[in-house]
Amino acid sequence: MLTAYHAVKTEARVGPGMTIIIYGLGGLGLNAVQIALHLGAERVLVVDKKRTAIDQAIKLGVAEKDVFCLDEDKKVEEVVKAEGIYVDATIDFVSTGETFLSAQQAGMLHTRKPSCRWHARKS
Repeated sequence: MLTAYHAVKTEARVGPGMTIIIYGLGGLGLNAVQIALHLGAERVLVVDKKRTAIDQAIKLGVAEKDVFCLDEDKKVEEVVKAEGIYVDATIDFVSTGETFLSAQQAGMLHTRKPSCRWHARKS
């Protein structure tokens, strides 16, 4: 719980009205979803490869349009670009090459602030 809190509150500085992307919906990722929503994030997009994890995120309050399964054709970075979504922060609890690249692409496409930071767990 403290790791997720630190990632969301201290590192990503999530607050009211922000849009964030969370990669990985294991224990840390699902806690991060709850913390981000509690801190007032306006929109939380989530990415995972397991449909059961995605279903849990929906139960926690993530909109169905904001969930992305790595095994499906709908890619978060493509939706961010197509819809002009402004991303304030990305948090990667998976830290693979695929998720890290996606996080960079999604965040770099549209960001409200040039100091948008990238967060990944060190392996």
